Order: sequence, then structure tokens, then C-alpha cells
Amino acid sequence: MRQFYVTYWDDKKVPPLVTQLPWTHNLIILSQSKTSEEREFYLINSNSQKME
Repeated sequence: MRQFYVTYWDDKKVPPLVTQLPWTHNLIILSQSKTSEEREFYLINSNSQKME
């Protein structure tokens, strides 16, 4: 939970994406991604796959 807050607290683009995914998906993306760009990429793609 703390890592989640520390990672996203100052990011303006990612929080809306995070709220559209289940908690488990967010944890997987958070733990596997090394950079903020990589996290953003996976969040965007997860949301677009979810919508289709």
C-alpha cells in the first residue's frame, strides 16, 4: 500500500488509469515495472484490452 502511494502520489496521468483496473492488476504492474514510463505503458494497454 505504501509503495502504491509513493509511486503514484505526484503523477497526474496515471491515477485515472489505475482506478479502472482491479487491485491485483495494479499490484502486478507496480511490482514488475521498473520505470514510470513502463508502468504507464502497461496501464494504458491493460485498460484498452479491458475495453475491447
